[in-house]
Amino acid sequence: MISKEQIEHIAKLAKIKLAPAETERFTKEFYQILNFVNQLEKIDMSRVEDFLPESRQKSIRQDKSQKRSDQEIEKLMVNVPDKSGKLIKTKKIR
Repeated sequence: MISKEQIEHIAKLAKIKLAPAETERFTKEFYQILNFVNQLEKIDMSRVEDFLPESRQKSIRQDKSQKRSDQEIEKLMVNVPDKSGKLIKTKKIR
């Protein structure tokens, strides 16, 4: 079972405050969710074919890096507010 401390930790990561009653409720709900996921993991999927709708098959592409010339990079970087050479600086994720 998931503990109250784990729920409080998740709430802290999500930057939400929970009242004690909410912590208790979410502890029970998370337990039910995890229990359901455990049941799903027991299903034998070895004979099930992968399925991808035809409409999605056309939109999938290889993720290949593309070489860009220095001029192309300069054009792209013109509107970047904070950069270091060819790198874009972003805010730190906390």
